[in-house]
Amino acid sequence: MKKTVFFIATLLLGVLLAELTVKAAAYLSPRIAYELRPPWGNRALDPDSVLGYRLSPFFPGSDKRGYRNLVALNKADILAIGDSMTYGYTVIESDSWPGILRKNSNFQIYNAGVGGYGPCEYLHVAKELIDLAPKTIVVSVYLGNDMSDAYTSVYLEKRCESLRSVDAEMLDELERAHSELSLKDQATNLGLTSVPVPFRVGLPSSHRFIGTKLRDKSAIYALFRNVYHRLTNFQWDRFGEKADESYEQTSNINGNIVYDEIEELRTVFKNPAVDVLAVDQNDLRILEGKRITERALLGIHSLMSEAHNTKMIIVIFPTKAVAYNNLLEDDYIANHKSLIPKIKNELKLKSDLISFFESENLEYLDTTPLLEASLKMGETPFHNSANEHPNELGYKLVAEAIADALAE
Repeated sequence: MKKTVFFIATLLLGVLLAELTVKAAAYLSPRIAYELRPPWGNRALDPDSVLGYRLSPFFPGSDKRGYRNLVALNKADILAIGDSMTYGYTVIESDSWPGILRKNSNFQIYNAGVGGYGPCEYLHVAKELIDLAPKTIVVSVYLGNDMSDAYTSVYLEKRCESLRSVDAEMLDELERAHSELSLKDQATNLGLTSVPVPFRVGLPSSHRFIGTKLRDKSAIYALFRNVYHRLTNFQWDRFGEKADESYEQTSNINGNIVYDEIEELRTVFKNPAVDVLAVDQNDLRILEGKRITERALLGIHSLMSEAHNTKMIIVIFPTKAVAYNNLLEDDYIANHKSLIPKIKNELKLKSDLISFFESENLEYLDTTPLLEASLKMGETPFHNSANEHPNELGYKLVAEAIADALAE
């Protein structure tokens, strides 16, 4: 009996010592702490007081700054800033548009795109990387959510205070609009089971140990979980090439709209009744988000041109529905009328932004025509799921257009 008790006590003591050892190692080593995070959800994210979050330098494909580069350059010919459209969501690094430019030119290109970032974050990233002294800075603007992201970052997450309006009446009206019916509530009122990215406030950061069950608090369990998932090649990539869903998965989601008029171009449009909320300038919050976007872009241009005489190109990405717009027959539109206000409002937003760029002599590249041309030729530059990002062909077309702009 004593031997049994001694054995159990020794075993428990050994487990406790192992637990404390692994936890101490995680506390002392950021790399070990990262490896013990659950391999799903927001594993890749580290909290950041200014940006909200940044990619972990230990996330596959990230450099020591937390951007998608093999090496954290000290100097760059081209600095690419943006969200997941610049990061290269759903494709490998070499098939992102910065990756394609890097392969096909002698330029030193630094990719500072991060999924979920918006105009507020673009300005801060430019300030952070100003010492790269780029000859050209390419900033992407995604019409689908950049205006709502700008509003959310400044007014709900209380960041980028320099971009906040100083008009007291405007601030009161924005506060009133949010308290009466937030963008998040508007989205969920449409019957959604989860809140779309443009209307979330922040993204929860990953911590060393996450979970409600006792096992999820255990460093030993986290260690074995990591080893198991490595052996089974488990992959959950929130930002990279494994993130896409299938046509079948997204075509049955309530509110999504299927396009299958041309088999080779079949795809799924995200719920337009939700998407229109992020581009409707009749909503004061989106109008303010546009103003913030314009101020942020002017700020980047002024910052870089004064410091290094850097040329700036703004690259406009449309949503998939707008790129497909010219293909949609009258009877298709008649059967899917919710697309009309979404497309109309986005086109108005794009027109207004272009007018602003031209008035301020800001160089821009609208990728809509090249995406439309590809579709007209029967080749889709998009995924056939509800994913809004370009596929390999789409990123290649964008990279070629940017290369032409750089050559001018």
